[in-house]
Amino acid sequence: PGVLVEDALLFLGYSGTGELAGLDSDLGSGVIVVTLLVTATSALIVGWWARRTLRPIGAMTVATAQMAEGDLSVRVDEGVGGELGELATSFNNMVSSLAAEDDRRRRLTNDVAHELRTPLANVAGYLEAADDGLVEIGPALFEILRDETSQLSHIVDDLQDLSLAESGRLHLIKTDVRLSEVIRTTVASFGSRAESAGVELRTTVSTDDPISVVGDPARLRQIATNLVENAIRHTEAGGQVVVRAERAGDMVDFSISDTGVGMSDDEVAHVFERFYRADESRSRATGGSGLGLAIVHQLVTAMGGTIAVTSGVGVGSTFTVSLPVGDG
Repeated sequence: PGVLVEDALLFLGYSGTGELAGLDSDLGSGVIVVTLLVTATSALIVGWWARRTLRPIGAMTVATAQMAEGDLSVRVDEGVGGELGELATSFNNMVSSLAAEDDRRRRLTNDVAHELRTPLANVAGYLEAADDGLVEIGPALFEILRDETSQLSHIVDDLQDLSLAESGRLHLIKTDVRLSEVIRTTVASFGSRAESAGVELRTTVSTDDPISVVGDPARLRQIATNLVENAIRHTEAGGQVVVRAERAGDMVDFSISDTGVGMSDDEVAHVFERFYRADESRSRATGGSGLGLAIVHQLVTAMGGTIAVTSGVGVGSTFTVSLPVGDG
């Protein structure tokens, strides 16, 4: 091979040993220069890549530490692109979800404290007044205390039902339920209350109607009870509440309509939230705990159905529950 290289160099015009030595020197210098250039370029590329990679990672490390300390307002730059950009987006979405959940938890804690504080304060006030001799201890006082403790028990039971439903741990016994029977018993149970309120309560569903739905019988009755009670509560004397049911394909639409005060679009958007009352002026005695519709929403969802509401101020409201049709 050495002979071949030497012959090639001679062919190119390098005839002497001195010229060949000079060429070796030139080649060595060229190799060194090229090596230095490649090394410098590589170092620049590696440094740029390292900064581009490590900077967002470092920012995310700092943000994670801040989040661990309770700062849920922290966000990282999503404009880095590639997998790091996707990671940044996922991180921001996670922090946003945690912030939203933390806000819901705080509001729930405040709402629960607010709801329980009133009946507890009433009980404590009456007991203190009785102890000071300002209130006579007798049937009237016991009746008041019984009502307040009943309200407390009702709120706690509602909170437990709502918690179980939201976590998916609510035990349901799904079976075919004759909807006409649920409607009949519910309407009958509210007959005297509607009459005393001056509200006409009626249903268009015949007791012989064969329509059935798939659901838990006890929970379905709870749904109907909450909706009818809510309709009567928000309907003034002279108004009416109508309960209907009809099959719509593979679903059954079960609706409760009233001619009550109605709601605005903003109120409709929040009506299924916990402790929400469209009319804040109502007391707990007349306005409920604010949990009934939230429970209804969760129960309907757990049974594979949907619930919707249409309403207009001064016109009334219609709550429509859609449940899977049964085989019966």
